[in-house]
Amino acid sequence: MNAFALPDAFVVAPLCTFEFDPAAPAQAEVLLAAEPVALFRRLLRDQESEAVLLAARRVLHGFLSRPVPGADRPSADPDAIAERVAGVRAVIMAMF
Repeated sequence: MNAFALPDAFVVAPLCTFEFDPAAPAQAEVLLAAEPVALFRRLLRDQESEAVLLAARRVLHGFLSRPVPGADRPSADPDAIAERVAGVRAVIMAMF
């Protein structure tokens, strides 16, 4: 007989989903539609509201998610990258 009882593993199990108030998605969309500086300031100042947490999750998902297979992605070829940078540089220089 084993004298050691395993601790309850349920309390440390990761949750499968995140639950938000039904109004949070609409509020998060308003935040995400704001200018980048305004969104950044709001993310720094308000770290507890559901709308801000949901907006932060969407921003992180955008940066950390894997690209969709077959989606148009720039070439990783160094010559193609240099050509793309030169094209963008020409567009920026034309603005001045």
